[in-house]
Amino acid sequence: MSLIHYLIIVAFGIGIVVVGGLPLVIAWIVTLIPKKMQRKRRFVVVSGALSYGFTCFVGLILLPFVLIGWQAAAQLDVDGHSDLALTLDFIARYSMFALLAAGFVFAVMVPIYLRRNWWPSLSETRAAQ
Repeated sequence: MSLIHYLIIVAFGIGIVVVGGLPLVIAWIVTLIPKKMQRKRRFVVVSGALSYGFTCFVGLILLPFVLIGWQAAAQLDVDGHSDLALTLDFIARYSMFALLAAGFVFAVMVPIYLRRNWWPSLSETRAAQ
């Protein structure tokens, strides 16, 4: 591969990390807005951004397995490491299912957790001010 191909791959990787971290930054910025947003709308934006951000974080962890898992498993099998190749192939095959499951769990659990634990204490603090 030429140098430009390596630079394209590095830029693509950095772009994936930036897109993965962007929802968490947006949720942090939304929490800094004092009272300009209505409380319900703000809750939806924060919980949605955090759910998406946590899902992207899991996606970043699983990304190497999705991109090179099958190729590396095939090479390991050729080199005689069939047990390791079988494990890597299993992880690569089911990593997309794990990502979808994580997205579903985060989409359900993050708003519930925020509503029960974090949001009431924030509302009480603002009411006292």
